[in-house]
Amino acid sequence: RALGGTLALEVRDGALIGIDLADVIGTASGFLQSRGRQTGALDENKRTPFSQLSATVRIKDGIAANEDLKAKTPQFDTAGSGRMDLVSTELDYSLRAQVLTGPAIDAGPLRSLGGVTVPVKIFGPAAKPSYAVDWAPIAAEMLLRRAAGRSGSPSVNQLLEGLGGLLQRKK
Repeated sequence: RALGGTLALEVRDGALIGIDLADVIGTASGFLQSRGRQTGALDENKRTPFSQLSATVRIKDGIAANEDLKAKTPQFDTAGSGRMDLVSTELDYSLRAQVLTGPAIDAGPLRSLGGVTVPVKIFGPAAKPSYAVDWAPIAAEMLLRRAAGRSGSPSVNQLLEGLGGLLQRKK
């Protein structure tokens, strides 16, 4: 409980162990349609390879906190923040994976999400953490993009129609 200090990380060519962000986000279409919540357990056999990762961790009274994680992959620019109680090993962390646009995703399932930031919550005991993605706000963002189309801002009627459909399905 009395542990304190600061840790700085800078890693090149590594992997986040336990989650394959490309797989989780690549399965978005079904969850976007249902405006549902996607959950699962982290699996040490899954990985998200990155070319760069940096973070600073501040430890005070046995609580490790990070506000500046940054990771780069061919498909995502990822930021993260959260905390872990080093005594109870409870983890409460948020990743925000912005889907990049360009050749790395143009031919794959991430194509329609280019430019969207997907929040992934990681939580639970460090020995068996879980993840969750709430797709409802992302579906709303996609709806606004589609309503805006290429002509600029969406019309009030387009927004009301789209939001009405979103609210009806969220019962």
